[in-house]
Amino acid sequence: MNLRSFSLAVLLAGAGASAAAGQVISTFDTGLDGWTLATNDPASTLTFFATGGNPGGFIQFSDGAQGSDDVFSAPAKFLGNDAGYLNGTLSFDLARNQQAENIGFTPLVITSGSGDNLSLILAAPATSSNPLVWTSYNLALNPSTGFVFDGGTTNSLEWVASGGTPATLGQINAVLGNVASIYVPADMHNGTELTSLDNFALTAAVPEPASWGILAGGMVAWCAVRRRRVNSKSI
Repeated sequence: MNLRSFSLAVLLAGAGASAAAGQVISTFDTGLDGWTLATNDPASTLTFFATGGNPGGFIQFSDGAQGSDDVFSAPAKFLGNDAGYLNGTLSFDLARNQQAENIGFTPLVITSGSGDNLSLILAAPATSSNPLVWTSYNLALNPSTGFVFDGGTTNSLEWVASGGTPATLGQINAVLGNVASIYVPADMHNGTELTSLDNFALTAAVPEPASWGILAGGMVAWCAVRRRRVNSKSI
């Protein structure tokens, strides 16, 4: 292998290791950031607030209570090929002004372009009004979290938990490889309510120490080859 080819191999190894540090996030400090409501309730609204978040800005769902359960719908930057986030985390903050007595029926849902989905019933967030009390969720994108495969069903945009089987690592990877939508529960109460969302993020897994060792070893070898090439030219 010549010096140029060897250098390219080392750089590609480094790119593979450093890609694991990636993250895509909505902090809602300047606006809705492309988020919408998936809803069949025309009276429900989604509003941006510049202060009061965790910290900074946040978005808030106001329930019109005239239809089925509404959900926050993630924008395009979170969709597509997310396989690089396998074993990473999906994290976000929720705040509510009413008890979430229906959260057992309104899961977090990740759908794929193939028609499969991952769903997860969340622990109920804290109930608060002014100031908001934020509940943080940090979900590992692997079987340890308890995702259900093909357990979310929809009827007129109302997602409910129904059936399914515990998701395997392969099934999670398949869904993440072709994400069509990500829905975060917003409507979890009988009647009107306010649900707030902040700091939604997909974060890649931190590389194993062995990966960094391989990269470091490659760099040492690259330096040795380069030094040998320089020394041979000076003779």
